[in-house]
Amino acid sequence: MNGYMKDDTYFTWLKSKVHCSTRPRVISTHTLLLQELNNTPYGWILPMDENRIGEAARMRSYYKLEVGRPAPNEPYSLLEVMIGLADRLETEYLNDSADYGDRTGVWFWNMVSSMNLIDYDDEHYVQSEVEGRIELMLNRRYSSDGFGSLFFIPGVKRDMRKLQIWDQMLCYASYVLSKTD
Repeated sequence: MNGYMKDDTYFTWLKSKVHCSTRPRVISTHTLLLQELNNTPYGWILPMDENRIGEAARMRSYYKLEVGRPAPNEPYSLLEVMIGLADRLETEYLNDSADYGDRTGVWFWNMVSSMNLIDYDDEHYVQSEVEGRIELMLNRRYSSDGFGSLFFIPGVKRDMRKLQIWDQMLCYASYVLSKTD
């Protein structure tokens, strides 16, 4: 782990945001992974990726509104950024039908899969490998199609390593929408 622990109430609230009806047990079986993402400070290489801190700040604002107390005053975590991005995907880009319900959890766990972390449930958790995959993502050492990043897009023509995370997310949303037409 990376040296600090977030408030348990806030962490529990964050976990509730990524419940996934298509993978109902995934939260309870990936606690160690979620803790590692929560304990990993969000970092960036491309200057525009600093803006993704806004996703984490938005999660803290939602928490304060829903729970009535402030979130911990700690560095923003990778988990907060990922949940914030999943929420933005759902609420602003991909929630085109009430028939689907809230799919924030789907988009979050797709990011976990894209980072090649989904197999690291609590039974198969290997700290050094998880940390290595997270470092690979944060340092943009993933494949050009985004495998290893937050947004893997098979067959994409653009080099995802050169796009800021926001643009990667928009490419991913376009890809998802093209598959549903």
